[in-house]
Amino acid sequence: MLTPSAVAFLKRLLDTPGPSGYEAAAAKVWRDEAATFATEVTADVHGNSMAVVNPGGAPTIMLAGHIDEIGVIVTYIDDEGYVHIGPIGGWDPQVLVAQRIRFLGRGGEVIGAVGKKPIHLMKPDDRENRPLGRHRGVDARGGGGTTGDRRRRRDRPAHGGLPQ
Repeated sequence: MLTPSAVAFLKRLLDTPGPSGYEAAAAKVWRDEAATFATEVTADVHGNSMAVVNPGGAPTIMLAGHIDEIGVIVTYIDDEGYVHIGPIGGWDPQVLVAQRIRFLGRGGEVIGAVGKKPIHLMKPDDRENRPLGRHRGVDARGGGGTTGDRRRRRDRPAHGGLPQ
């Protein structure tokens, strides 16, 4: 069973953006937590974070993991306000179907949803080879139907987005 402080840490970590190549903020959350129990906490120029517990103890044990998460980058915003995306890092695009995406915009966060064209409307090649069809359009118009021009000006994403 997780303690309340462990749950709070996991929430902070999972709420902190950290797509591949942009893991610094998530790594800082991890280092801050590790500092509560480790003798020494460091980071190197490559972005690796290390924590030492019981430095003179034996045997020496290393636990390793990844802190990055699935991420997307905005490639285009069309005139209807749909956000077209590409992957950051390597992952299966099928995992995004029916998911919400949180875009990190200059004007704040923008929430979108990934849809998929119904299979009976897809071309045969799309059914076989493209889980999301030919384009990856995310509906980020919000309830008010924000147009593409307004979305591009007001909420232009600074980096990309993260599945929620």
